[in-house]
Amino acid sequence: MEKQKSSKKNVAHSVGLLPFAEAGWQNQVLKRIHQIRNQQELSLLKKIKHSFPISSSSGKKHKNPIDGSDVGYVYPIKQIKQLMHLLEKEPGSIDHRLHLVSIISKADQDYDLDVYKNLLLQSLTTLYLGDLGPIALKLAAKTYCNYLKKLCGYYKIQLLKKSSDRLMKVDYSKLDLRTLSEEVSPEYLKMIIDLRVAEALLEKTRGLEAAVQQKIRLPLKMEELNRLKGNTMDSESTSKPRIRASSKVDVAMARQSLFEGKRERSSKSETINLNVVLRKALAVVDITKSIPLFHPIGLKVIQKLKGVGAVDHLAFVMEGRIHMKAMQHYLMRIESGDESCQEAVTPTFNKAVVAYRSAMKHYMKKNVQKKDLASLVEYASLAHYAYVCHKSMKLTKAGLEALLKEGKKAIDAAVLIDPKYTAQQSQLIEDLNHLSGRHTEPID
Repeated sequence: MEKQKSSKKNVAHSVGLLPFAEAGWQNQVLKRIHQIRNQQELSLLKKIKHSFPISSSSGKKHKNPIDGSDVGYVYPIKQIKQLMHLLEKEPGSIDHRLHLVSIISKADQDYDLDVYKNLLLQSLTTLYLGDLGPIALKLAAKTYCNYLKKLCGYYKIQLLKKSSDRLMKVDYSKLDLRTLSEEVSPEYLKMIIDLRVAEALLEKTRGLEAAVQQKIRLPLKMEELNRLKGNTMDSESTSKPRIRASSKVDVAMARQSLFEGKRERSSKSETINLNVVLRKALAVVDITKSIPLFHPIGLKVIQKLKGVGAVDHLAFVMEGRIHMKAMQHYLMRIESGDESCQEAVTPTFNKAVVAYRSAMKHYMKKNVQKKDLASLVEYASLAHYAYVCHKSMKLTKAGLEALLKEGKKAIDAAVLIDPKYTAQQSQLIEDLNHLSGRHTEPID
């Protein structure tokens, strides 16, 4: 029996350990959000029934992610038990969930890999519920870093257990995978690749917590973004009175969560400052774009900014930045030996091009100003990047030529404002000339 349990545990560990949204992480969080919303809708009688501990056949309390017991059981102090009890009654309470995860993360203890994974999932749940403030984002960044550190250690221990004498003390980051694949099992080889990817992800988290503390000064609530887009629709529905009780505010947040929630109307007496909300949204997107697991959150924030006339073009620029970061992460994984994402590189790059293109339509319709420079130069840089990497991204000659011409238009507009970009302008002209004269090496 013990051997069977151990075997099942190993199989579970080998699936979806790397923290990417497409690896099932986002689906897990969305499932939790759905369960939280369903539980909030339960009648009082059902809530009371639901609040009793669920026991397994072994007599142990069920580890439920909704009430936080999937992480709370490792640190069963009085305060943790109280927070789990509160989450049983009000699972949509963001404050209680943040407090629970914070206490366990700060405790001077070393947990199993599954616990660190669950702590990260709990942090993500608070973000998906709609709290994109400094506390929630900093805690999410911390649990992300902690999980990656533990994951790297886990892979190294597993590799040492399976290593031959020759591989016992090698630097896995410098191994030639093509040579190594001839003498090790596919399982061992995959573990080395996953370790490389995990270490590369961990390297990119340097300064992440400090960046959150520096950039995220004010909390961004999804209600603000909903109202930002809903200002033109307020006449279509009646306003609702402001809710003052903190626990009920959290319940409302659960109902208007980032990915599935229903939008609550605020009183008309409240006003919203577009510039303040935009600055907060930009800061959130800037943080989320650096972590592939957080990309869906950044994209959802951007989606809520689209259609707001004054910031619509900036939303497209931010979307382009996230897709470019996603493509760079795919390239990093490929460089680490993970070829499973090769097919995603070109479509992701195309998404970035489409987003920037939409933004450029706005810029080309008006007199370009100094504040537009960054976006124009980014698009020009993207065009040059496409020229340099056209083979790996399998771009057609016609598509590349069109992109270079658009990039040149963008940099031409930038040069009119600031001549320091003339070198970049010359580079794009050279790219176009080289492309038009390339008869012996067609781009297909």
